[in-house]
Amino acid sequence: MEKQEYMMRMQIIEEEARQIENQIEMMDQQAGELVQIKKSLEELWQKEETPEFLANLGKGIFIRTKALEKELFVSIGKGTVVKKSPKETIEIITNQLKRVSETKSEFMCRINELQVEMQNLAEEADKGNNEKEGCEKDCECGENCECEDDCHGEECGDDCRCENHNEKK
Repeated sequence: MEKQEYMMRMQIIEEEARQIENQIEMMDQQAGELVQIKKSLEELWQKEETPEFLANLGKGIFIRTKALEKELFVSIGKGTVVKKSPKETIEIITNQLKRVSETKSEFMCRINELQVEMQNLAEEADKGNNEKEGCEKDCECGENCECEDDCHGEECGDDCRCENHNEKK
């Protein structure tokens, strides 16, 4: 592989790693919100009486309110809302946290795989440079030639010949 090919492949890997890191960051934020909601639900419904709390109307505006009942309305996707008890809602949040954690672990594994792939590419590129450097610097013809022997950047033997010029190195 040419040096440019190694560089392009490494850039692609770096971009994929950046995208995954961004997704991990978003998952961390989502997990933090879920933990806070779970904690709030646990605190609100510890007491027997109907809880009083501040409801967020949006843009930092809150109103003090009291729950009319202990049932919660939970969105389950595609515009569908169902009634759930606080305990059931906490279970849903716990399952969501578990899925976020599992997905984050998968992403972390992928980042590790990308790091290994990047390291391997760097080693291959370095090895390729060493192979050519070893042959080129010892070539008496002065051209950028490669040795017919597999010297891998080490000293070429007496029988090593320049492929292009068939001269002894």
